[in-house]
Amino acid sequence: MGYPEVRQEGQSMEIANWEVAPVLRVRDVRAAAAYYRDKLGFDCPEESIIDGGESGVNGGAIYAFVRRDGIQLHLGRVKTDQPVEPGAPPNALGAYLYVPEIASLYEEFKRRGADIVQEPAVAFYGLEEIAIADLDGYIVTFGAPPRASHED
Repeated sequence: MGYPEVRQEGQSMEIANWEVAPVLRVRDVRAAAAYYRDKLGFDCPEESIIDGGESGVNGGAIYAFVRRDGIQLHLGRVKTDQPVEPGAPPNALGAYLYVPEIASLYEEFKRRGADIVQEPAVAFYGLEEIAIADLDGYIVTFGAPPRASHED
């Protein structure tokens, strides 16, 4: 899955399917995109990083799109005078991503050196979850149906 399918009819645009892409405000777009690419396995080709040029706040990259298996996150740079204070667990801001399973994802994130802040566990509402903290302190939680071994 890439960008939502967009159809142009005259001057207006129509989105063919509903999709969601949380926007996380970050201090350094390129560093954040590299973290999602290198530590979490997201795809982030150079053309998905938008450079603000001289007109951007402090120049440089101002926005990026990262994707993995049908999930898309947007990373937007904050103005330098705006603090990034996403919070701390359990009241942290971030994103919740539904995935098919947790075990292999957890092993992959460990191997890549991601900052895992919650080991695999089944939440009271029945989903198995892990959570990571990104470079800006956002908590990104991945949830999946629990494995059979957890259902006993």
